[in-house]
Amino acid sequence: MGKPLFLICMLIVAVIIFNTYQGFVQNRGGEPQLGPDIRNAGPNFQGLTDKVAQAVLNNDWGLCRYYSDQLQMAWDRTKPSSPHRLDSILEVDQVLAKLHALVLKQDQAAALNAAAHLTRLFSELAYD
Repeated sequence: MGKPLFLICMLIVAVIIFNTYQGFVQNRGGEPQLGPDIRNAGPNFQGLTDKVAQAVLNNDWGLCRYYSDQLQMAWDRTKPSSPHRLDSILEVDQVLAKLHALVLKQDQAAALNAAAHLTRLFSELAYD
C-alpha cells in the first residue's frame, strides 16, 4: 500500500518540476536583451499578468503557476519602496493570493477574473 502511494507522489513531484522547468525555458526567449529601459525601470506587471491569463486560457496550469509566482516575486520586490497607500498594496496582495488559490484549483473563469482585477489594480497604481 505504501509503495504505490510513494510512486504516485514522486510522479506528481516530477510533473510539477518538469512544468516549472518548461515555463522557465519558454520564458527565456530567443531575442537578445539590450539592457533595461531607463524610462521604465519598474517590473512589467501588465506583461506578467497577460502571461498568466494566456496560460489560463491554454489550460497550461504549470506555466500559469510559474508566471503567477514571477508576478508575486516582482510585486514583493516592488512593494517595500512603493509610495502608494497601504490599502492599495493590501488589495493587490489579496488578489494575488486569490489568484494563486484559483490556479491551484484550476478554476479557469475565476482565475481570468482575478487576472483582470489585477490588471485594473496595476493600472490604477501606475496613475497614482
